[in-house]
Amino acid sequence: MARPRAFLFVAIASLALGGFLACSSFETANDTTADASSEASSNETPPAEDRATASDARVDAAAALGFGLVFITSQAHSAKFEPAPGGSVLDGRSGADEFCRSLADGSTSTTLAKNRRWIAWLSWTTDGKGDARSRLRFDPAGKLVDAYRLVDGVTEIFPAGYAFSSASDRGGDQPVARIGVDETGVVPPTRTVWTGTLDDGTFAYAGTCGGWNLAAPSPGDYGRLGNSGLLVGWSSSSNDGNGLCMSESHPIYCFEDLSAH
Repeated sequence: MARPRAFLFVAIASLALGGFLACSSFETANDTTADASSEASSNETPPAEDRATASDARVDAAAALGFGLVFITSQAHSAKFEPAPGGSVLDGRSGADEFCRSLADGSTSTTLAKNRRWIAWLSWTTDGKGDARSRLRFDPAGKLVDAYRLVDGVTEIFPAGYAFSSASDRGGDQPVARIGVDETGVVPPTRTVWTGTLDDGTFAYAGTCGGWNLAAPSPGDYGRLGNSGLLVGWSSSSNDGNGLCMSESHPIYCFEDLSAH
């Protein structure tokens, strides 16, 4: 009878040891699961409020760099821009501004272009107030206050102090580089661009498609074109001339609005 009692003792000891190991394994597994849950929680998408705060901080930081951004739109548009709410029915530029903003803020935009204010490079009247350049900032000497770069934030197009002194095709200033990048950061093929504007930023006579809001353009109405592949002729290309307001669509240039900075 001694052997059976010894055997029973060994069996009970084995069961006790097995239970201890099982409990240890369970606790270790629970610890691992808890660690994994904690790590997953830390990688979750931050709340919308935090994302908005980060976006605002990015815009503020970029504005503090001391330069504006410029791009050519990835999409072409007819010569008629519906005025934005509150905009003048005689001036389609408010609608063109909104066109710039909607593309910049669109889901395909992955550059610095998002969350900014934009103005379209379009002229519409002969009184000087309707010149495209009139919506940029100039010092008392007539020099550009703000430098402008492509939406990569690196490539300079217009340096601070740029004069727009006379049309570049007549020996005046010209951009440092071509405005050849769209709001998504892509380099599109060379395009003709609606501007209604000479290279010096002033109104191109009778080339503004009736203020870019013609309700019923006639076959003879036209708008002055620039060319995104050129330095001389970037805003007023003698080779490309004018586009027919009634039947053609072209992209536009969009400049960051720094008037509130």
